[in-house]
Amino acid sequence: MIASSELRQCDEPILKTLTRIEATKTEDESKLTVKFHFAPNDYFTNTVITKEFDIEGDEIKKSHGDTIEWKEGKNV
Repeated sequence: MIASSELRQCDEPILKTLTRIEATKTEDESKLTVKFHFAPNDYFTNTVITKEFDIEGDEIKKSHGDTIEWKEGKNV
């Protein structure tokens, strides 16, 4: 996933395959998990890409996510 808050033009065709977003927090609200669900597409083989955030108050302290399994020549 992109680290910038701005979307790039090359991201648009990928985002058009996004079918659903799920977000859940732990009971103590110290972790946020976001799951991005994708339809089959020309860019990667993942159908779900998960990103997890460690949160302290309103601040994201750390984040990590799934490895995107890019199809050959499609890594934007």
